[in-house]
Amino acid sequence: MIRFAVGAIIIIENDFLLIKKQTVETLTGKYSIAYEVDFVKGGLETGESNEAALLRELYEETGTRDYQIIEEVHKKLFFSFSNDLAQKIGYSHQQTTFFLVQYTGKIEELKPIDEEVQSILFVSKDKLINTLTHQETKSFIQQLYYF
Repeated sequence: MIRFAVGAIIIIENDFLLIKKQTVETLTGKYSIAYEVDFVKGGLETGESNEAALLRELYEETGTRDYQIIEEVHKKLFFSFSNDLAQKIGYSHQQTTFFLVQYTGKIEELKPIDEEVQSILFVSKDKLINTLTHQETKSFIQQLYYF
């Protein structure tokens, strides 16, 4: 099955907004903590439009609704989950529709409210590719027309 998701390439002046996520998995009774720096991304709920899902994810992860969707990125990110993960979550692939988004609020109001989100980062275009830790997203961003 394919999981459909949305993502936001968020611009604040000349910087991009990324989030640092912490995921905790139980492995043989111990906790393994992994950190991932990426764009805001999340799955669509039943009957939800891409735009509504994106705005919900932005609020859940950054604590504010001050965003303006500029355009949908016509190229989509499509990748496969590992077999172990696919069995656990029930999806073998994910297709993410990205939107170019402008943040219109005050930077000090960006406060993570999702328990998985540890911090919000601002990086320049030059640092963006080196900061992303999700390899598929990194490759995807390198191929976009505004890079």
